[in-house]
Amino acid sequence: MNLNRAGTLVIASVLASASACADANAQSSYTLYGSIDESIGYVTNTKGGRAAVMGPIAVPDQFGFKGSEDLGGGTNAIFRLKNGYFSNTGSFTTAALPSLAPSSTSSQASLRFGVQHFF
Repeated sequence: MNLNRAGTLVIASVLASASACADANAQSSYTLYGSIDESIGYVTNTKGGRAAVMGPIAVPDQFGFKGSEDLGGGTNAIFRLKNGYFSNTGSFTTAALPSLAPSSTSSQASLRFGVQHFF
């Protein structure tokens, strides 16, 4: 394939991609978040001392995904999925953390389902 033809194909594919994305005007937002609290300490006892991994101390280890998608007509689909884990072993905690997938409209009415904590 000559260079002129390859350049034409690249330009055509860029224009096709740009025109396909031109109609996407809804606002979307996605976030990956979390915390890791791990420490290394020196433990001494009657048999001497050794370094040990000690975690979580101050805040629980957790990660989550949250986001929203504009569905049009003033309706949004929003979600929040969160889970805890132990960073020194990688296993999940058994505590139920809030996980929900509500949908809301501009009139502030919402439909919610999932694990929710209201205190």
